[in-house]
Amino acid sequence: MGVEEELMLLDPETLALAAAIEPIIADEQERGPAKRELMQCQAEVNTRPCRNAAELLDELVDLRAALRRDAAMRQVLVAGVGTLASTRLIILQTMPRTGLPPVFETYRDFESTLERLRRAGAIADATYLWWDIRLQPRLGTLEVRIMDVQPRVEDSAALAGLVQALVRHYGKLYDRGAGFAKADRLVVGENRWLAARYGIRAPLVTSSERSSARPRPPDVRRRLPPCRPR
Repeated sequence: MGVEEELMLLDPETLALAAAIEPIIADEQERGPAKRELMQCQAEVNTRPCRNAAELLDELVDLRAALRRDAAMRQVLVAGVGTLASTRLIILQTMPRTGLPPVFETYRDFESTLERLRRAGAIADATYLWWDIRLQPRLGTLEVRIMDVQPRVEDSAALAGLVQALVRHYGKLYDRGAGFAKADRLVVGENRWLAARYGIRAPLVTSSERSSARPRPPDVRRRLPPCRPR
């Protein structure tokens, strides 16, 4: 498993966003930890493939430390905190091919749609699909892209481990023939917004017809037992 973090670059005096990625990577010729992203005020770092969350944590600590050293030389701050519980969703929803992915009945349907978009010149490859979760055919991976960057590397590593455990858990259920109820897209979209606004305290809407008009925040701890190794 691996993690890509997109950190913001700030002016140290005003704390305003600073279009400063070029000076940071200039001397390193893009061989250092920082890479270009969509905006000049962003710095992207990528871990190598890691075996577990503990190894991933060490990698993230080293990457952030190296990036802070490069940024300090250019008098720039590195930050990862937004005004909402998560700002990534709100910013990216102005872009095309973002948000909840469409429903594909089979992998062949996904490939067919991807090929139509390529032939039309709409996209170059699957990396131009900016959904919350997407397949990467070239690497054979599943990319969960909904998280905002975390101020603490411990949280980044923990979230990556949680995602990996959930995929394994539900993958095993699927392999055993367990069926999954079709999700209500309207409800999922609403919960997506509530989570971005309120974080883990978000009052999520349930799929039950008997759900409360004022649902309570979910108990995150109840989600964890299925993710533990067995």
